[in-house]
Amino acid sequence: MIHLTRIALVTLATGLWAAATPAQDLKIGYVNSERVLREAAPAKAAQSKLESEFGKREKDLNDQGARLKAAAEKLDKDAPALNSRRISASAATRSWPRWSSAQTG
Repeated sequence: MIHLTRIALVTLATGLWAAATPAQDLKIGYVNSERVLREAAPAKAAQSKLESEFGKREKDLNDQGARLKAAAEKLDKDAPALNSRRISASAATRSWPRWSSAQTG
């Protein structure tokens, strides 16, 4: 019981002391690290270096992708005609006579 009384007195004294001291202006701030990294001079220099280095590669990849897409579309469009040509070519080669090396020599 004496222990609880002592804790209560310490808490009360601390509360009175905190209330008696004049309130100071409390300033709390934070640092937006993303903004600092994005807007700092070294970050801007690194970003421009990366853009110049990889810009050409990205353009080449986009061009290759466009060519590949065009080729795939052409294949999809021409597939039925190509398939019928392959079937007719296969039938034509089956009708050709087969020569062995014994017959030619």
